[in-house]
Amino acid sequence: MAESRTSVSESPSRPSMRSRKTTPAEKDSARFDDAVAKKEERQETHNRRFDGSTIVWLLLCIGVIHKFDIIDAVRYDPRINRESLQLAAVLMAVSIAVAAYSIVFVHGVLGKDYLDHSPWAVPLASLSGLLGWGMFWVCMWPVWGWTSFFIIPCLFMGLLLGVTLIPL
Repeated sequence: MAESRTSVSESPSRPSMRSRKTTPAEKDSARFDDAVAKKEERQETHNRRFDGSTIVWLLLCIGVIHKFDIIDAVRYDPRINRESLQLAAVLMAVSIAVAAYSIVFVHGVLGKDYLDHSPWAVPLASLSGLLGWGMFWVCMWPVWGWTSFFIIPCLFMGLLLGVTLIPL
């Protein structure tokens, strides 16, 4: 009793998937299914944004700003090194502008992968961000000294995670 072993694709009653043409309605249905799946994935990502560590970093950032009176110190304290503060602001603006270009324009508008389209963006944003971070330490050191090693990372993480809560 030898059984005939034919695969599903070799079966004469069933056409092969390669020879079958897709209709425009099937293509539209597939696009709709993809759009629904992407929307559900974005919703899941949005719900994961409000996890415990994000809330802790935001509260810590707000607490540091309030406790150390960051805003008034940066605006009025003569011990703040203004030149390094301005350089830090320019470097961080470059980092933010490159990130916005990569994420919003290249990925969002053009629909391309920013790593393939503009490979210079990540190193430039990283370098300017690290140099800006260092300049913030230089400008705040005369006011808070060793405490600035605690203040600046808290502000950075709080602002970084605060931006992730903006719905896109």
